Amino acid sequence: MNKNVQYMYKMRSPNKLLENPYYELERQEIYFSSLEKLNDPYEGVLDVYWKGDEVLWKNLLRQYLISLYRISNLFFFSKGEYDFSSKDIDVYENVEKLPSEYDKIIFRDCEKDFFNDARIKSFVEFLIDSHYSFHEKDIKSLLSFINLIAVEYIFKKYDYEKTDFFAYLSTMIKDLKLQTFFDQLKKKIKQSKMSLILQYVSTINEQLYLITLHNNTNKDFTSRMAFFLTQFPIEFINKLITLVVPKAFVSSFMLKIDNPALWAYYAENHTGACLVFKCKNSKGNLALKLNAETTGSSDSYLLTNLNKIKYSRKTISINFFKYINALPLESLHKNWYEYRSKKTIYIDKFDIEKSLLKWKKELWDIIYLRSLRKLPEWKNENEYRLVINDNQRWDAKKDGIKAAYKFEDLDGIVFGYKMKIDDKLKVIEIIKKKCKENNRHHFNFYQANYSLKKNKMEIQKLDLLNNIN
Repeated sequence: MNKNVQYMYKMRSPNKLLENPYYELERQEIYFSSLEKLNDPYEGVLDVYWKGDEVLWKNLLRQYLISLYRISNLFFFSKGEYDFSSKDIDVYENVEKLPSEYDKIIFRDCEKDFFNDARIKSFVEFLIDSHYSFHEKDIKSLLSFINLIAVEYIFKKYDYEKTDFFAYLSTMIKDLKLQTFFDQLKKKIKQSKMSLILQYVSTINEQLYLITLHNNTNKDFTSRMAFFLTQFPIEFINKLITLVVPKAFVSSFMLKIDNPALWAYYAENHTGACLVFKCKNSKGNLALKLNAETTGSSDSYLLTNLNKIKYSRKTISINFFKYINALPLESLHKNWYEYRSKKTIYIDKFDIEKSLLKWKKELWDIIYLRSLRKLPEWKNENEYRLVINDNQRWDAKKDGIKAAYKFEDLDGIVFGYKMKIDDKLKVIEIIKKKCKENNRHHFNFYQANYSLKKNKMEIQKLDLLNNIN
C-alpha cells in the first residue's frame, strides 16, 4: 500500500456485499445504521434535561395535553389490535393545527379545566420553585404523576364517563393522594434524593403496566388502556426529544484490521471481506465523497468527514428548552417561549435571537459529537465514523440509509480468512466489470490469514490478481 495515502477499512459480511437485497459491492454503497440499532447501548445518548420557568413548564404541559388529546382519537376509533407507540404521538401539534373548530373549542375547554385543577396548580408550582434540572428519567416519572388527571379531563370531553374504563380510571385517581404528594414535593429536597424518589416511582409505573396487561382478559383493549395510563408519559418524552436531537445515521471504519476478534464479529466469522478506501484529505481531515439517498440527486457527491471515536463514560448534557431546533423561530416563540402573551425569563439567557449563528454552532457541535462517543470497553476497535444527521427529519422512521461512493476511492478488497471460493469469484467478477466501466487498469486484492506466532491477522497482497483486465 502507498505510504503517502491514508487508508480506512470497512468489514462486511458476504451476504451484505453480494446478496439480495443488499448488493453493496455491485451498487457501490455504504450502509449507515441508525444509532439506536448499534451494539453499544450508550450510542448517541445525550443527557437531555429540563430546567425552566412558568412559561416553559406550562407550554410543556400544554404540549403534553394536546398530544394526548390527538392520540385519544385513535383510542376511540382504532381497532382493538392496534398497538400504540411514540410514532403515533405528534409533538409538532398545536391548537391551530387541530382539524376542526369543534376540536379547537373542545381542547381549549379541556386545557382551561386542566390548568385550573388544584393538583395541577401545585404541580406547576413545584416545577417552578424547585429550580431543579430534571433529566429524562425524572421528567418521565413527573409526567406520570399528572397523566391520569390529563386522561380523565380528555375522556370527559368525549363523554366516555359511563364506561368501565372511566370508572377504573376515576378510582385510581381518587385513591392517589396527588394533592398531598405535590405539596410534599414543594418542600426543599436535595436533587439527588429527588431523583431517587422519581426513579422509584418510575419502577412502580413499569410494574403497574405489566400487571395491567397480565391481569385483564381483554388483551386488545388492555394494551391500549395500559398505553394511556402508564406508557404515554414515556413515549411522549421519547418523541419530544426529537425536537432537539435529530436521528443520526453512522457508518463505521477501522484504521487497522489485524484483530481476529473484529473479523469474527464484523465479517461474519472471517467469511466476509474488508473494503479498503483511500480517504481524501479535506483541510487535514479524513473524508470520502458520498452521495447519500438524502440528497435527492444522483450527481451530488459531498465530501463527508471521517472522525475518530472518543471512548469515554462522560455524558454530554443539553437543555431541552434552549435547543428546540425542529420548529421555525416563529412557532418556537409562540408555542414554547410565550404563554398567554407572557415571555419566558430565559429568552435572553438562551441567546437565540441575539446570536443565532452561535446558538446553531453550539447545538450542532453537541449533536455531532454524540455520534462519536462509545464506552471505553470498545476502544480496541480504533473506530472512525461517517455521520449523517437527520436535521430535516426526513427519515425519522428508518433504521438505516445508504450512500454511494466513488469507485476510484475503493483501493482494494481483503478476502476474509474463511471466505468461500465462490464468494471470492463473485467479488472478482464484479470488480472486473467495474474496472472496465471506469477505465481502471489496476485494483488491489489481499488475503487475510491468521498468524499463530503473532496472534493476529496478517494481510498478504495477491499480486497476480491485481491486474485483472
